[in-house]
Amino acid sequence: MLLAFLLLIAKDTWSVFRFKCQKPPKRTF
Repeated sequence: MLLAFLLLIAKDTWSVFRFKCQKPPKRTF
C-alpha cells in the first residue's frame, strides 16, 4: 500500500532527524 510506504519513510526520516537533534555538538558554551 502506497500510503503505508510513505508513512514508513516519514517515520524513518523523523527518527533520523530526532536522533540528530538529540546529539548536539560537544562544543557548547
